[in-house]
Amino acid sequence: MFEVFHSYAVVNLIAFPMAALAFGLYYAKREGKSRGFGIAVGLAATLVCVLLALIGEVMVFWGLVVYASFYLADGKNRSRLAWTIGALVLATPVLLVLLLVPALPPASLSILGRGDMDSR
Repeated sequence: MFEVFHSYAVVNLIAFPMAALAFGLYYAKREGKSRGFGIAVGLAATLVCVLLALIGEVMVFWGLVVYASFYLADGKNRSRLAWTIGALVLATPVLLVLLLVPALPPASLSILGRGDMDSR
């Protein structure tokens, strides 16, 4: 059992830099920042997470991945709850999948009915 967990942790540490860089670029684009800013965010996230993993703070690493998944799901009009639960269970693989799936179009109808957003 320990070998499985150890192997999964190694896979997360290898896959996370790719996910962090892709997330940084997505974040920069969504917030209107430069591509260099996105790369810096990705590199900083990778450095912080590797340092946290080395000192044994895996839960903080996992929390950062879960937050990034929540942010991405929100930005892509996907279920924040479903993707957050998925990230709690599988961490980096869920983040990588969420980075690859396309955004859904915003809902055209709301609970209040058609055109409620235009009346504001």
